[in-house]
Amino acid sequence: MRRWRFSVLSLNILGALLAISCGGGGGGGSSSPTAPTATATTTTTTSSLGVCAISTAQASVTPTFDIITIPAGDPFASAATKCIRVFGVMVMAVNTGAAITDAKLTHAATITAEWLDNNEDGLVDDPPVNNSMLERTTTVVLINGDGDLDFFMQRVGELVQHNAQEVGVFETAPDRCKGCGGPEYDAAAEEILHLIQNNGWNFVYSDIDDRGVTTNKLTTAMDVARGGNFQSIPASYPASAWYTYDDANCDYACQLTEYLFWLVTSAADGNSHRCSIIEHEWDLCTRALVESSDSLGWAIITDPTYNIPTVHPNGSYR
Repeated sequence: MRRWRFSVLSLNILGALLAISCGGGGGGGSSSPTAPTATATTTTTTSSLGVCAISTAQASVTPTFDIITIPAGDPFASAATKCIRVFGVMVMAVNTGAAITDAKLTHAATITAEWLDNNEDGLVDDPPVNNSMLERTTTVVLINGDGDLDFFMQRVGELVQHNAQEVGVFETAPDRCKGCGGPEYDAAAEEILHLIQNNGWNFVYSDIDDRGVTTNKLTTAMDVARGGNFQSIPASYPASAWYTYDDANCDYACQLTEYLFWLVTSAADGNSHRCSIIEHEWDLCTRALVESSDSLGWAIITDPTYNIPTVHPNGSYR
């Protein structure tokens, strides 16, 4: 399964291209997930972000999953057709290729809500992280295929401060997820978790900042998991390593993002159905294995300071 990693680009770099890398990964959810019922609506606003804009007050409100049609003349009309507001995140459908279904858009919005409100009490679990994502105009973009995110960013990249993450409709539920007939991982769960890491945790918690700019708890834990400090992919990993990602396009910072993804999703029981499929990259496919084998990683994800989610999304919110 393909997976893409987004890059946060400076507003001062006009016309910069979004970097796409990283393969593999996966995700899961519970059997027969049921997304919230979405209601189509069209609204108007004077915001520079048009009808999809999220105010500070709206970012703290329980998501309703209303699908907002983007009208002609809206700042996003050239790049997207509709959106859903989820706390501090906009979830959009790209305006190219086949029409993105409401079901796919709602599912991505549901996964976003489940990660941000993991206990599903209607309130975001970590307000500072949510505020960081709101400030950065964090956006999930549902796409049909390669090139669609470039299409989106070339038209509205500056509006979203280049902080957008793509989710391919061909690799996510309703028809691709744990419990949906096979070992596939719902890519929406992975890509949206990456988005939260890159636009939220990185800016709120320096100890788990995955940009690799300094040594912190996350870099130390990953170096142990990989059997050493490898700035690039080694010819072979030590036999003691349990994290052995080998994508040559994934630099040290990318490796950190993937490592945290494996930690969080395995401890949340999102990978237990596919241990043999991911063992070439990650050995600790269950919560028990993470706890018993990766003491430094376990200490990070169970530290209440970081409010790390403990329940894997299943496509059903509240």
